[in-house]
Amino acid sequence: MRKILVTILFMALFLPQTIKAFEYDTYWITSIHGGIAYPIGSFQQSVNPYYGGGVSIRKGLDMEMSVGGGLNYCTMTYKSGNAPTNFSSTGLDIEFGFAPYMPDYFIWPYLKAGLGVFMVNYSKLISLNNTQAASDSTFGFILGGGLNYPLGHNFAINLEALYNSMSLAGGTGDMITYFTATLGITIFIK
Repeated sequence: MRKILVTILFMALFLPQTIKAFEYDTYWITSIHGGIAYPIGSFQQSVNPYYGGGVSIRKGLDMEMSVGGGLNYCTMTYKSGNAPTNFSSTGLDIEFGFAPYMPDYFIWPYLKAGLGVFMVNYSKLISLNNTQAASDSTFGFILGGGLNYPLGHNFAINLEALYNSMSLAGGTGDMITYFTATLGITIFIK
């Protein structure tokens, strides 16, 4: 819980100063998306693919760079029938985006990276056939990109793919990695 409060305090103090440091015609990029969450690596042996989605709000610093925050969620069911709960992750992150300025193209690509706190609920193996529900707050990161297909000057259909990574127990526990592929809508606000 302390990690979450420190991160929120850091975001509240640092992010507004970073945004104010740049002078540019203000615009905001808001994205709402949902789709599939697919486990990667050893995590794939424990859970099945299921659902992921989120909201992202970033302020444009210039024509190509943006900074802001996001709230991401995913849930996946365990392959074991005796797991007391599904795996779920709620992430609150600081995001940085780069979208090369290409006004003549009909699709606008972008790259996105984020660092934040993930609140994770999972089933912890106690003994051979005994599991219990557990939760943890941990730092993690997202890395990926997407495509926006404009439907006018202010709206676009969004396709996004992100790699999500975090480690339980303060970096000493299991490594959780999963891929999200989502479809949504992006709104550009000036």
